[in-house]
Amino acid sequence: MRYGPQQGYKIKQLMSEGIADFTKIKQATVYNNLEIQGEYIQNHLKGLIINKEITISNLLPEYRVYCKSIFNHHIYHIEAELKWIKETIEDLS
Repeated sequence: MRYGPQQGYKIKQLMSEGIADFTKIKQATVYNNLEIQGEYIQNHLKGLIINKEITISNLLPEYRVYCKSIFNHHIYHIEAELKWIKETIEDLS
């Protein structure tokens, strides 16, 4: 060890001081990133809904139900992600 023999508490203190900069997360930064990510996901969701309608209308009738269920499955997951982002932003506020 470069600081010579140390007691456990001193080692812990040195380690805490050494990594302090890496462990500090500013709440505003997390909040802003979540907002940006939420906007991106919201725009993606809008595009997916539009593509769903266009794609389904161009399919043969026997494939429409299957395709619609796939789109709905993905939309469900995207909406869950948006819900999580909104809840996290509210918790940070």
